[in-house]
Amino acid sequence: MAHRLGVQAASSEGVGSKMGLLRRIVAVAVVAVALVGAAQPAASARVQWADENFERCLDIRCKQKLVVKIVWGQRTAVVSGKMINADWQRAPVHVRFWSLANGIMVHHTTRTSHIQELPFSFVLGDPNRVGGIDEIWTQFCELGPTGQPLCQPHKKDIRD
Repeated sequence: MAHRLGVQAASSEGVGSKMGLLRRIVAVAVVAVALVGAAQPAASARVQWADENFERCLDIRCKQKLVVKIVWGQRTAVVSGKMINADWQRAPVHVRFWSLANGIMVHHTTRTSHIQELPFSFVLGDPNRVGGIDEIWTQFCELGPTGQPLCQPHKKDIRD
């Protein structure tokens, strides 16, 4: 009987260690799945739109240039870049930015440069507006002798 109990004890110990190993494998698999799931963002958590990058020149020699990057967010956009004006002693340059949501103007701002190079960075739009902005219009101008802007047609960028 003792021998028999010894055999049974050895036998149940082997089953127990197999069950312990199986439990550890299952636990590791559950943790791995949980970590992979946590590393993946929720599909609806963040929509990513392509950034817009462009340059515009006021004349064929491109002595007055606008360099812009638009990074679209959920409700606003970060607009950054610089105005370069090799003719800064002759005439300042001016840029206008408008943000729109469904064709309605939400926000606008301007920048004017009386120097050779003026960097800029700002947020355009309304963070409280549901749905956010979906268009930005940019217009690059030279200020004429009377202060009136002489402008190119506006450039329209659409969040897509």
